[in-house]
Amino acid sequence: EKKIQDQEEKQAEGTKIEVEVQAELENGWQDVWTASLSSDSQSEPLRPLLTKKWVAAHRGIPDSVVGWDVLVDGEEWEALEQKTPLELGWKPGRA
Repeated sequence: EKKIQDQEEKQAEGTKIEVEVQAELENGWQDVWTASLSSDSQSEPLRPLLTKKWVAAHRGIPDSVVGWDVLVDGEEWEALEQKTPLELGWKPGRA
């Protein structure tokens, strides 16, 4: 049974988009947080998906103060706004 469960977990990992977030606040607080997105969400805007997960994991931080920037091509930061994983070239699986 354990072997089957492990195989199912590995298959499920391959169908999810793994996101690593490096968070910084003006007061110097920093955190690295990871989230998994369903591959079904590849064409959905990332901002609401990530904000919902972030707020659930970080109680006490209202969604109205959460902003997202994404590093594009390892060169420049852009506001995430309505970009989707598909538009960013993100694919299911671990990085």
